[in-house]
Amino acid sequence: MIGKGLTAVLLSLGILVTPTSPSPSVSAQSAPPERAVTACVREQQSLSVLFLVDSSQSLQGTDPNGQRVVGLNAAVDALGTIAQQASTEGGVPPAVFVEFADFGTTTRRAFSERPLWAPLTEPRGQLAGQIEQFRQRNRSEDTDYVGALDPWRDRAAPERPADEQGALELLEAAPEGSCRLLLWFTDGRFDIDYQGTRKYVNWTSEPLEIASEGIEEEAERRGVERLCQPGGLADQLRSGPITTGAGAYMTVVALGDPSNFGLVRAIAENTGAEVCGQEPARGDVLEAASLGELIYALATGPNPNESVVLGDMVPTCTSVELTDASVVSACELPFELTAAIRSFNLLTLAGDPAVSTVLVPPNGEAIRLSGSQALALANGVTLDIHQLGNAGDVFQVAGDLPGDGSWAGIWRLRFVSPDEFLARDAVNRASMYLFVRSLTARLNDADTELRVGRSRSISVQLVNPSDEPATDTSFVSGSEIDVFANGQRVDLSPIQPDGTFSFDFDVPIDFPGEELVVTAELRPIVRMNESAPIVELPQWSGELGRIAILPIPKHPIVDPFAPFIGALKQSVTTLTTTALVDASAPESGGCVRVSGVAVPDGGLLEGSPTVTLRWKGNVIGPSDVCPISLADGETGEIELEVSLEGAMIVDSTETLIVGEVSFEASGAIEPIQSGDVTNGYSTKVEPESSDVTEEGALWGLVAVALLIPLLLLFGANVIAARLRAGQSAHVVRRVRFTNGRFVDEADGLPVVFVSDDIDNIGNPQPGTHRELTIDNFKFDAKMPKNPFGDVSAVVTSPGSPFVVGDTGTAKKPRIGRTPVVMARAWAFAADGLPTRTAVGADTIEPLPGTLLIVTPAVHMNALPYIRERMPEIHDTVDRAIARHIVDPGVEPEPEPASVPGSAPADPGPADPFGGDTKPQRSGGTTVTDEAARGEPKDPFAGLGASTSHNEPAFGTPEPKKRSRKSTREKRPKRSRRSKDDSTFGGFPDDSSFGGSLPDEPKSPF
Repeated sequence: MIGKGLTAVLLSLGILVTPTSPSPSVSAQSAPPERAVTACVREQQSLSVLFLVDSSQSLQGTDPNGQRVVGLNAAVDALGTIAQQASTEGGVPPAVFVEFADFGTTTRRAFSERPLWAPLTEPRGQLAGQIEQFRQRNRSEDTDYVGALDPWRDRAAPERPADEQGALELLEAAPEGSCRLLLWFTDGRFDIDYQGTRKYVNWTSEPLEIASEGIEEEAERRGVERLCQPGGLADQLRSGPITTGAGAYMTVVALGDPSNFGLVRAIAENTGAEVCGQEPARGDVLEAASLGELIYALATGPNPNESVVLGDMVPTCTSVELTDASVVSACELPFELTAAIRSFNLLTLAGDPAVSTVLVPPNGEAIRLSGSQALALANGVTLDIHQLGNAGDVFQVAGDLPGDGSWAGIWRLRFVSPDEFLARDAVNRASMYLFVRSLTARLNDADTELRVGRSRSISVQLVNPSDEPATDTSFVSGSEIDVFANGQRVDLSPIQPDGTFSFDFDVPIDFPGEELVVTAELRPIVRMNESAPIVELPQWSGELGRIAILPIPKHPIVDPFAPFIGALKQSVTTLTTTALVDASAPESGGCVRVSGVAVPDGGLLEGSPTVTLRWKGNVIGPSDVCPISLADGETGEIELEVSLEGAMIVDSTETLIVGEVSFEASGAIEPIQSGDVTNGYSTKVEPESSDVTEEGALWGLVAVALLIPLLLLFGANVIAARLRAGQSAHVVRRVRFTNGRFVDEADGLPVVFVSDDIDNIGNPQPGTHRELTIDNFKFDAKMPKNPFGDVSAVVTSPGSPFVVGDTGTAKKPRIGRTPVVMARAWAFAADGLPTRTAVGADTIEPLPGTLLIVTPAVHMNALPYIRERMPEIHDTVDRAIARHIVDPGVEPEPEPASVPGSAPADPGPADPFGGDTKPQRSGGTTVTDEAARGEPKDPFAGLGASTSHNEPAFGTPEPKKRSRKSTREKRPKRSRRSKDDSTFGGFPDDSSFGGSLPDEPKSPF
């Protein structure tokens, strides 16, 4: 079946990684090494793909619209990702070559004007235009498998047309050393057909004339013998490596009745009732029962990328009963991406145009796949979405993942259908190719010298191709590395979070040579989640670096200064450290003098620090000729003191002072050896606050700080207390707050807004309104009694005992506060008070209510603005609930008739901006209005589903808990909105959405 065949080819082309919810249809067995095209491409850095395409008459019925052209273009695009990704990873892109042939009654190079085996670097549009010719190539009488591989038994026959070349001959002409892959597409069985016109087949020992129907069976018998005899055409494909001659890996894409493909399956897999050839098979058959599956199979077959996380997986489906008793089917396929991944290429097959495909990142942002578009998600991921074919059931999604890993987590591919059986019966598949960050290793401190007879710690670090440390644990946890010093394996420390290993190396007295050669063998791994199997990344081995080995000098050696313990501050003015002076080696006694002291810059100090050097308690300095004298075998310590005596810390920030001391050492053995060394040091300087302040200066500062702002704030707040609505828009939704976030009240899914949800507020003159009503939310601009308080708007909602605004709640829960700049406002009006699930419990009952968000007026900016604000909205409501939560049975306070200064309870039909009048919406149009338009209900609106003329439309049933209508019931589509608008982008250029928000008044306070 298809699942088994595709799994096999994916295993042969890469490494299969089980997703979060594995399907029993996926095998985890590894393909034999000789079948792994990925390993071949990695080694050879070259891939040659031959597309062998059926041109028989039967295609007029099986593929009348030429969807095979879409699949072939998708296949070529998939090959293009190999070079593209290699460049992204910092590697050398492999060479990719492609060639095309069509077969039917005979076989020819498809595009004779194209250079033979041209590299895949030519303009993409030019090649796509050539592939388009296959749409009309469906006139051949025969489906001749023998001619497809080798149409002429005698290739030197003078009557042979120059362009009649079969797959074997074309593979033999592929670039030497390039990995060969044959992608063979056919829609029918091996068939030689006489249709009244005399013709010859030239693959027999002597040309065979086809002059009657009676000869057809004989021709087919002889053809099977030519294909399947020992050493026949099938064995020629399987013989030898896939880098020379006609040897190749083979992927067959078969469209139509599976019973027609027994022979071609035997050629590719040598499985089933028919047996063909005696060499081990190396190929797979991908069966496609529909045109969508054909596109999917063609796009999947030739992709030998690093690894695949999903391989032909059928998702788990569940039925969901909605409030109106209708049942829908939602099928989800979860997978996990970690920060080890650089990008992915996702191919999806819904199996039926009526099944919607939705991609859901970890943040819950639902992306409905519809049409072709480019999207930038809030988490920094960019998606390039391509609809393959006309039906809208096959999509290719290229994802580029930023390096910060903020997108990591569980992703979901969701298939949604209003028919509870449709999504189950349709083919729902996903294949994902992952591009991981390849790892190498480097020597961190190759420039530091080693000396004979001494020891040093050497550090090795795992890095990606950009020479950045591999800090993500998915790279290094379980990765293995062997390090060798001059060919001898060394013991490594445990790996650190930054991907660093270390080892100590003692240089023996009799060390041979003048350098230490450090090499490594790295076996990196990655795993998609804790329960997923390990994926082995490409192994790496090589030289890390060479470290110079110096002989023991015949003079004392001065080691670096040890780090200071603690920090300098006004109460700790002196710190000391030491450096070892070593003359323990034979004939290494002598003198050490101080050749220079670089006094550190005071930096943020008033005055300069002082530096003092002592040897055996005596102060030494550059003027001393031989202050340090050691006999052979002696050691001692130089003391370094840094002092802030007489200096003052004048800055409130921590700083670092850095200095260095130079030494000159000379031996006592003739001829005298000498050497210089400069040792640096550094210490932190931390400030300390002082309580000493003149009382008069303090009171003067208070007077200046308070009196002047009080005078100015009063006037500023009077001016600022206006509702600055300007040109704005808004969205309203019936929701429930549960588990710290909002979900849609109708379907319980995370709240997601689409462009149809956006409604304009109006276009009043800015700064002229103190009161405003939007969808039963009443806003009243307020100047605070406290002159230092924020100017804000009080927001209430009649009937709601608990209202939260984006600047929090006031003392009573029925009043919220929002900014007076309305394009930045939001409010949540609950149906009741937040109530604990039980007396004293830490959890709350789901809290239903209505959510309003005021957005920028330009619709293309509205949805990104909403997505950006949702985390803040969740957090603010959660904190407000914690302040006002009550135990079960507590009655809310009676609501006053009105809030002073607020809008009247019933604003009437008039538009509060003085513009055109219309009835006040109560969260959306009525059910009667929906029925009049004939628009069905959408139970999965929270999935980001959008409707168009060729897509099923859905609406949400009326919530049970409130009498006012749900805001998810759609308004009529605006006539200027394209039917191809996506969930989160693609808004039309409509002048009615224009304008800009008035600038928020600036305050000097």
